[in-house]
Amino acid sequence: SAAAAAEAAAAAAREAACAALAATTAAAASSSAGGEGKKEAPELLRVRKAHPVDVTPFFSGHWPGKRNDWGGNVGIRFVVESPCVVTSLGRHVNEGRLAEPAVLTLWSHDTQKVIATIEVGPHSTVEGHYAFEKLRSSVKLEVGKEYRLMQRCRARMADQWFDGYATPEEVSDLTASRYAKFIGGCCRNDTTGYPNRLDGDRRRAGMVNLKFARESLDVKTLSREELAATLARAAAIEECSDKEAVEAYFSVIARLLALFVDELAVPAYAVVGPEADLSKSLALQTPNGDATIFSKSFTAELAHFSYGYRGELDEYGAPLGAGFAAAHQNGKLLSLPGKFVPTQDNGKVASIGGLGAADLAAKIPRGIVFVRSPEGHVTAFPSQEVKQGRAYRLDAPKR
Repeated sequence: SAAAAAEAAAAAAREAACAALAATTAAAASSSAGGEGKKEAPELLRVRKAHPVDVTPFFSGHWPGKRNDWGGNVGIRFVVESPCVVTSLGRHVNEGRLAEPAVLTLWSHDTQKVIATIEVGPHSTVEGHYAFEKLRSSVKLEVGKEYRLMQRCRARMADQWFDGYATPEEVSDLTASRYAKFIGGCCRNDTTGYPNRLDGDRRRAGMVNLKFARESLDVKTLSREELAATLARAAAIEECSDKEAVEAYFSVIARLLALFVDELAVPAYAVVGPEADLSKSLALQTPNGDATIFSKSFTAELAHFSYGYRGELDEYGAPLGAGFAAAHQNGKLLSLPGKFVPTQDNGKVASIGGLGAADLAAKIPRGIVFVRSPEGHVTAFPSQEVKQGRAYRLDAPKR
């Protein structure tokens, strides 16, 4: 069919582009030896302890509550779709902050036992329309298993809760479906024992909430050619509608690989992607002028800055708070080295230290994060791959 022929042509074009990018990076390697950026790395810096990746609320919608006339345990059912842990439990906030505390319990359907419990109330951290409390330790969930998250309610409680039904479109658009499938509501008429009463598909979306995360990423070690081809495919998927846009993206990726692999000998941290997408995740402070990652002075300036960095590294070697952002189509610098300031979900500037590489890649809608560790390992985090639990590493050459 015509559609099949078009898809085959597009696939062939992507493969050809991958080969072209691999060739481009190889050429960059042969021409960049002895570049200005080659300084000896400073002594190993403080490395942050590994932590869960892609921490994501299950619900992101706003379903205002109207009920507070019933006592018992009320909540939701869901089935886990991919390996994950739960880091926090939360409640919907109609406006401002919660008025009173309530106990949340997470139950295993298989064992009918509580696997996590915490109180969420007026002093809990509010993010958007939800108040969360972090669990003392993450709770691992099993793929394919059902779990139930319940809120202890009382008649005439100050915070009203949602007891309606979400539409199929809301469930599709406003749940973290890569982690779990929302089934619907459940309850128990008292506050002790397993909530075994089922009361409606898609009922009570967002009444309670929880944060999923991955314990870690599966970081696959690749050759330089394999890494180039993998990143080329990721870029082709993001820019599939415009051949020129794909080629421009390839050029920026090739330049960053040459910079991180061949020209630097110090830790470095970068994100490349569409400016509009990056602005959703970073407080960009665009430098004056038209500087790009292709500028002659950029490598030396970046090496000088990175060499002087004495802050914390993330578990992949990224200098936290000392990265730079670049536009994916022309390599334009969107932030100066050292002005890489991430934002939280509520739009506020993050605390000192900033987002690590995997967290940033999971946060942005599109793009790729690059890290060069003090040991010379280069790790790439394509946004869509990180959301599936994957990243890719090119090991430093053995000396």
